[in-house]
Amino acid sequence: MVNSGKHKIGRITSIKPTKSQLHALEMLKRLDLSLHITWSKRGVPSHLCGTLSAEMEEDPEKAAWKFLSEHFKLFKMKESLEDLTFLRKTDSLGGCHVVFQQFINKLPVYNAFTSVHMDKCNRINKIDICYHPDLFVELLLEKGISQEEAILIAIDTLNAQKRVARAVSGEQVIYPKDNKYYVAWQYL
Repeated sequence: MVNSGKHKIGRITSIKPTKSQLHALEMLKRLDLSLHITWSKRGVPSHLCGTLSAEMEEDPEKAAWKFLSEHFKLFKMKESLEDLTFLRKTDSLGGCHVVFQQFINKLPVYNAFTSVHMDKCNRINKIDICYHPDLFVELLLEKGISQEEAILIAIDTLNAQKRVARAVSGEQVIYPKDNKYYVAWQYL
């Protein structure tokens, strides 16, 4: 990752679940008292496992959207889910898996995926979340690092001139590190 220097990003600190989140969790526990939950330092469940929904008639993508929109308070997501973008649906022997990516100002948040896992009857039984609530990106006026400059910095830093056998391409992402957010170039 190479910091592009074009944006000022806010800090995150360890946050405890709110009363509304705990209430939403209690509503989910009505389906499964042995529901397993792991909380992230952002005050968001990062992992839920158990019976999370009844059988849903909708196709898996719509069922996942519906579940997230009904439980947005638990995950501290925007009610409209406007910062989530559908990435893919993958079928497996046990059911299917629907994956969303968080975007802010049209930039993907690095590794910020929400995965909704369902059985063959479209019952949600597991959710893995890396979500950054209340993330705000403020554009700064100074010129940042261009993609070409970032490629040169990365190649020079990694001493990779001899190892790069193809054209290098990348995209800007929001990259969380040390409780801060940076706009950076990600190269594949």
